[in-house]
Amino acid sequence: MTAARPAGGQSQDGSPAVLLTSGDDSATLALTDTGRTTHHQAFTLIGKRRRAMLDGITDDQYLETVRLLEQMAENLAGA
Repeated sequence: MTAARPAGGQSQDGSPAVLLTSGDDSATLALTDTGRTTHHQAFTLIGKRRRAMLDGITDDQYLETVRLLEQMAENLAGA
């Protein structure tokens, strides 16, 4: 199996970072320890970025923006 690599393709020490391994059967994949660590770091960073992006925006403003973007996507799908 070919190992997946994080963005940049290498770990901090320069060696290939193996994130996935075969699971209990050949049809599934599982995260390695490195993969779990990378996932946790990404999840944490995404949360921080989302909070920063929404700073100063009310819930109503956010919901209206999402509604408008959904309408725009629907309009384009029908074009």
